[in-house]
Amino acid sequence: MAQCYPFQNTQLSDTARINNLISLMTLQEKVNVLSTSFSVPRLGIRNVGQIEGLHGLALGGPGNWGNPHSRKHITYPTTIFPQAYGLGEIWDTALIRKVANIEATEARYYVQNPNLQKGGLVVGAPGNFSKDVPYHINQLIIGAMRNWSKNVIEWNLASSPDYKPHTQGGCNICLGGITLQGDSVTRNPGYYIIAHAAKFVRPGSVRIASNRVLGLNDVAFKTPAGKIVLIVINNGKNVQNFDVWFHGQVFQSSLNSKSVGTYAW
Repeated sequence: MAQCYPFQNTQLSDTARINNLISLMTLQEKVNVLSTSFSVPRLGIRNVGQIEGLHGLALGGPGNWGNPHSRKHITYPTTIFPQAYGLGEIWDTALIRKVANIEATEARYYVQNPNLQKGGLVVGAPGNFSKDVPYHINQLIIGAMRNWSKNVIEWNLASSPDYKPHTQGGCNICLGGITLQGDSVTRNPGYYIIAHAAKFVRPGSVRIASNRVLGLNDVAFKTPAGKIVLIVINNGKNVQNFDVWFHGQVFQSSLNSKSVGTYAW
């Protein structure tokens, strides 16, 4: 198709192309692309669909990934990497970037090949706020501390909408605890994960004994000021009522399923 609009010029920056595209779209077209259909037929933009890429593109196979309207279960070759847990434990952001680049190349091949046109260019993975917060609380804020860690880091503190700044060769898709855009501040999952501890467990605090019962995972600290801080998450499927005992005194509380509570006294 002959180039008709500036956004089709690959020599322009991403920002320039996106700004041009948005300026050409009608209000209804902008509303439409807020759904799972990203096409703008009037401007020659076809819907490219979505595909899962947690540790490699999931295309075809028994789940018929990337082919929701086809009855044929055909597996299309893609590069599969270690599960997300393993990728996260290599602590090599440059290598993760290479993994993402391979997935992007394969995604474009299957979408743009006129003989295939499978999958999608919107590559995602299972995950959302309600899942990310409990997972990180369990594994890092509580899990790491109960296993003698002295520090917990959520990468990274803050970023712009295009995930900057980052080190050369570093992660260019890492979501900060907050996203800054001018005077606007967006609080992301990492903000709430760290806030459960950072606001109360101040430098110099030490972990003290605590127990885990009834599906409740927890960790307790004593701060330099002599205060006690208890962080609890309910990993059960139902609301959980519980008592907290300390030096002969007790108070009662409850947490919804997958909810986190920080108690300080």
